[in-house]
Amino acid sequence: TDAQFSVQYSVACALVRGAVGMAEIQQPVISDPVITALANRVRVVEDPENPHAYVPATVRLRLRSGEVVAKTVT
Repeated sequence: TDAQFSVQYSVACALVRGAVGMAEIQQPVISDPVITALANRVRVVEDPENPHAYVPATVRLRLRSGEVVAKTVT
């Protein structure tokens, strides 16, 4: 249940496996050490300028090269 509602887990799982569905919130996937390690690096930061509860949301990825890739979903 924790994995199902964890933004950190969902982001890490999507990056590692390319999807987040029913298979990704069950064993053995939720115990995958690669996903767990990446999830531990995901930070959720609330934007104080955003008056809405959930959207828009922006995901920023800092790549190993230092490049930042961002996508905002409304």
